[in-house]
Amino acid sequence: MTRFFTPLRQSRLKTNAPVRFGHNELLTQGGVALDLSVGGMYLQTNTLYTPATRLLIEFRLPSCHQPIRCRARVAWCNRAESAPKPSFPPGMGLQFIDLPTLHREAIMIYLNEIESATYH
Repeated sequence: MTRFFTPLRQSRLKTNAPVRFGHNELLTQGGVALDLSVGGMYLQTNTLYTPATRLLIEFRLPSCHQPIRCRARVAWCNRAESAPKPSFPPGMGLQFIDLPTLHREAIMIYLNEIESATYH
């Protein structure tokens, strides 16, 4: 697998993709990606991990036949009692840390499709 480190600030587009995730190689939790970029996502979930925790995540995109699976680092948490972004539901900002090239390209294609549909 190719390892990509990308800046935290990238343009993100709204999405609504179901995500399975977990710690220690187990995909035991669920949530919804509310926004997505090639560098990461905002994951709406009530199961929150502390920043810097590494998770395994898996989600599907309409333009990709295989599920996208990679590791992600918790960049920040939006807890109901102390939300840095009160307009967001509870969840976590995730940064992809080992996104395979094929999956990175699938995300780019998906985001381009969303942008094209938005502006046309």
